[in-house]
Amino acid sequence: MIISLIIIISTSFYCLGVFLLYWAWNKIPTSDTQSGSLTDEIFVSIILPVRNEAKNINLLLQDLLEQDFPKKNFEVVIINDHSEDTTLDKIISFSNEYLKEESMGDWLIVSSLDSEWGKKQALYKGILLAKGNLIITTDGDVRLSKKWISTIVAFYQEKGAKFISAPVALDLPQNVFEKMQVIEFGSLVGTGAGTLFWGLPTMCNGANIAFEKAVFEEVRGYEGNWHIASGD
Repeated sequence: MIISLIIIISTSFYCLGVFLLYWAWNKIPTSDTQSGSLTDEIFVSIILPVRNEAKNINLLLQDLLEQDFPKKNFEVVIINDHSEDTTLDKIISFSNEYLKEESMGDWLIVSSLDSEWGKKQALYKGILLAKGNLIITTDGDVRLSKKWISTIVAFYQEKGAKFISAPVALDLPQNVFEKMQVIEFGSLVGTGAGTLFWGLPTMCNGANIAFEKAVFEEVRGYEGNWHIASGD
């Protein structure tokens, strides 16, 4: 009897939580921000830590090259995080082939890190080198739309947000396991967005976030969080 009561209560709280997150998701206002009104006052630094992404890196670099955001208004800082494959070779080869013209903007490649701290150290190194007042981070295995930077900057420009959490979607699933991954991943995105709506932020994805460099410095970056693998 007691076990049944516990199950009923637990299930009720779970269903209530799911309902509140679903309600919050549907209440999140859709931004009608237009990228056509961007000013030249905002300079963006894209921070890209990569580790063993030889299979994906060229596609991502091409996406960054094809952004509709003015090339003079952003830089790309790529940090090789102890890759053991040909990731760095592919980045250098891409740079030599496509980045010779000044019109391509500023690209900085950090070939290695001194420590073994991993992704957060790579991000921290990139942020220290960044010249932009707005930092956007992403991962080496993603694909980006041509309006990725301009959409984030337009939103930042309109709202004056100090931190922006944006969604990430998985590729179309091909089998049952991948479909399960999509559902699980979607639940994390929805939970993060829903709790943000309630003013109780819980999580976001480091592959698509933006923040002011000054604010990162103000909170002392990852201080007190270095020993945790996640939390970037």
